[in-house]
Amino acid sequence: MTKERTAAVTRDEVRVDRWCVIAAPASAFRWGRYGSYEPITPLWGKLLAKLRAEREAHLASEEHSYGYRGHCRLCGRLGPPPEVYLAKGWRSESRRECNVCGTEYLSFWRTRSGRCSDACWRAAKKAIKVPVTLRMLAAKKARRAAGRAGHKCAVCEAELTSLRSTRQYCSVKCRVAACRARKKAR
Repeated sequence: MTKERTAAVTRDEVRVDRWCVIAAPASAFRWGRYGSYEPITPLWGKLLAKLRAEREAHLASEEHSYGYRGHCRLCGRLGPPPEVYLAKGWRSESRRECNVCGTEYLSFWRTRSGRCSDACWRAAKKAIKVPVTLRMLAAKKARRAAGRAGHKCAVCEAELTSLRSTRQYCSVKCRVAACRARKKAR
């Protein structure tokens, strides 16, 4: 039998979506009577109080004002944000291992992110997305440069150096000359 956790749950250990805790460390729960995990209440008090304070600060802030059709300009929700709460439905199949840090965590039954907390979410996004995006942009730039290489002016046969692969003429003079030649040929 594993030893029960005694340290309080911190904001860095959980994933919060619109004031609802949707992923948390497995050690902050115990197997309940009704076939699902139940939070160990004393471990959650400080975190829930902190989240409630964040919510109240959000409601009191100047940015929290209702714009078009009653949506909050800061968080995008319709009407005031809901109360802070722990999601219900922590089932046995919701026990997972974080893809980033390897921590065992429980995920609310609708979420399948593979990350145990907001900190791991940010770390994964920073570690994975930025290099992939930079590589994709570099590859796209190389493909476009290859597509533009070797193009010559349709009138004077001069080498074209342009940003567009569809450019046909090197100057306005050549473009006008080609237009006049087409009109004369009709």
